[in-house]
Amino acid sequence: MKFLFLFTLALLSPALSQKIYQGFNTGAFSGTDTPKTQSDFEKEFLSAQSLHYSPGIFSSARLYSCVQHKTTNTPIAAFQAAINTNTSLLLGIWCSGTISIENELTALKSAISQYGDKFTSLVVGVSVGSEDLYRGSEVGQAKNAGVGAGPDAIAGFVRDVRSALAGTALNGTPVGHVDSWVAWTNSSNGDVVKEVDFLGVDAYPYYEDKIGNAIENATNVFEDLYNRTLRVAGEKSVWITETGWPTR
Repeated sequence: MKFLFLFTLALLSPALSQKIYQGFNTGAFSGTDTPKTQSDFEKEFLSAQSLHYSPGIFSSARLYSCVQHKTTNTPIAAFQAAINTNTSLLLGIWCSGTISIENELTALKSAISQYGDKFTSLVVGVSVGSEDLYRGSEVGQAKNAGVGAGPDAIAGFVRDVRSALAGTALNGTPVGHVDSWVAWTNSSNGDVVKEVDFLGVDAYPYYEDKIGNAIENATNVFEDLYNRTLRVAGEKSVWITETGWPTR
């Protein structure tokens, strides 16, 4: 079973004008643990942009890390691929299983210096972590979801990213965290909600068997999960960072 990992970002300016970003989530390596090359990323980005008979244009990509796979702190090849294909980016900082994100920050700052405005003009936000709170929770651990990170660690990493971006062309870029709606609605993660600029929510109706996960009911289930996250977010924006339905 495979999932299509989609995301849609609706960003509001102070004047309340709205810009929609649609795209796909993309990892740093293939299923064989082989690092993706610039050419690999370009093929993905161009394939997304060429989709027909779909609502909107898929010209964005969400990354999980800024570091090229199997290197220490080399900027990921997706950056140059995005520049070459005019693909906007929601950057990712990998946070699970670590006490430091210095290598991620080194890669990001190197990219800012190396590529300049050609790169920074494509960045719509930075996600500090991805489902770390869920993986670190009792529910996540019971399902063997992998190594996560707690709310104190994520909140601290968010502050680290803001500090690293201060004085750069990405100063003021929205900095948030991506997690399952289950994690966002857990009151123990309230400090992360307070710290971030946006809440990235991953919501998959397919998994919600307790509230009716038939595909005919998928829209209703998705809206329910999204609205639960909105209530927690208060005045902060909620970005849809992962959703989809399995393909076989």
